[in-house]
Amino acid sequence: MRILLTALSLLLLLPALPASVSAGEAGGKTSLGTDQEKPTRYYRYRKIRRIRRYPARARPVRQPRRRAYVAPRSSIYLGVGILGDFNVETDNELTQIMRSGGGFDLFLGLRFNRFFALEFGYVGTIHSTGDEISMAASGNAYERGMLHGVALDAKIFFIPKSRRIEPFLQVGGGGYSFVREGFSDPELGGGGFHLGGGVDIRFNRSIALGTRILYKGLYLDNSTPWYPATDSAFFSQFTLGANLQLHF
Repeated sequence: MRILLTALSLLLLLPALPASVSAGEAGGKTSLGTDQEKPTRYYRYRKIRRIRRYPARARPVRQPRRRAYVAPRSSIYLGVGILGDFNVETDNELTQIMRSGGGFDLFLGLRFNRFFALEFGYVGTIHSTGDEISMAASGNAYERGMLHGVALDAKIFFIPKSRRIEPFLQVGGGGYSFVREGFSDPELGGGGFHLGGGVDIRFNRSIALGTRILYKGLYLDNSTPWYPATDSAFFSQFTLGANLQLHF
């Protein structure tokens, strides 16, 4: 019985063998034929160059050259100038003794910084007089006299960033004496104050040209060390001047 079953299974498998064998042969021929008909091609690949694009560099903007400020502008300076005094006459006889006149001034200054400076100076102006008035006031007639003054002034610069043109305010005070014929026989003496302003023009670090206009209020009398004043008056003056400064 076992032999019979084995024989039947072999009979069933025999018809399928030729088909599988023929399919295998056909596949082998096809693959071999393909390889023979189409030989292997070797492709030449080009080397791809990678271009790196860098971001464009911004060109530096050239800033205009800035001139350095005169910093801190501290200096010691000497000045010499000319000026004119214009008196305001009143009904007081003493105010009529001194007429308007002119003269010069000398000063030593100390510039602390861009904002502030101090000046110690001397001023001398020559004034003509009226004979009849001077005779009544002093007992002696004279044609002219000289007003001497020693003063201390503060200058406040209100545009500190300005390099060339430096406007300022000025305030100060001092002692004054009106002297007969210039240098002898004092007639009037006292003190006063100044208030005004001006402009300093700096040509460079060492040289400057200054202009100023001041109001001066002077209280003078005819007292001496030996006797008290018998007459006194308040003098009003407007002073216009120009000066040359040397900074060190």
